[in-house]
Amino acid sequence: MYLARSFRAALFGIAVAKNFSKKSRSATTVGTASKNEQAGKTNSVMQDSGLLTQLIGREVVFDSANTFVYVGRLVDMDNSYFVLEDADVHDLRDTTTTRELYVVEAKRLGLHANRQRVLVRREEVASLSALDDVLA
Repeated sequence: MYLARSFRAALFGIAVAKNFSKKSRSATTVGTASKNEQAGKTNSVMQDSGLLTQLIGREVVFDSANTFVYVGRLVDMDNSYFVLEDADVHDLRDTTTTRELYVVEAKRLGLHANRQRVLVRREEVASLSALDDVLA
């Protein structure tokens, strides 16, 4: 459970803070991190736990919350964006293929880049994995 929370915090740039108010002694609140926390100065939750940094330089698949699938080499990230190079941005509305079939085909046939570089907002990412981890 803690690992899932840490991953979610690292993925979406969310800090978890304890709120000790008169009405609620220990209610947990989730909110956007302060500027100091975003800079990595005060909150260790904001720093990537290593799960994401292990993917730098590897081909990854981002499933978005909308109809897009992103496949590319993860080269950088910050609190707001993931940066992919040699990326394929695929809109599922443009084809009859399913998300899963598209990802399996990308692994089997290789990446067909249609963007040199693309920034993907963290809040748009529903899931991510290394392309090598896709079961074909």
